[in-house]
Amino acid sequence: MTSLSLAIISAVTSNTSNEVYYSQPCSYAIYMNEQEYRWHSPDRDIPVGTLVRFVEAPPRYEEEDWRDPGEDLLGTTAIILSEAQSDSYNWGGRFSLHTTGHGYFYHWGDFLEIIQ
Repeated sequence: MTSLSLAIISAVTSNTSNEVYYSQPCSYAIYMNEQEYRWHSPDRDIPVGTLVRFVEAPPRYEEEDWRDPGEDLLGTTAIILSEAQSDSYNWGGRFSLHTTGHGYFYHWGDFLEIIQ
């Protein structure tokens, strides 16, 4: 992080009891009301044409359960149609993919497991 970034974060959080910090394993997090919220997962490198399976994503903070991919996707296989696009959630990138049951759509990399 640059000193300017740290100054901005300090200015934003100086009037609250919240703390924003940088740590290597989860990239970015905020400690708010005695709870840690991790929100940044780097874009995944999954090549176009790769077969993937929908899996639960890890929790973003201590009391959160594993996250379900939704829409009855858990365990469904899909093929990757695009490289990761940065997403506003920072959940491992946004991929275009196709499944036989759901057709074409976008989903986040945190919920994808490469099938070997």
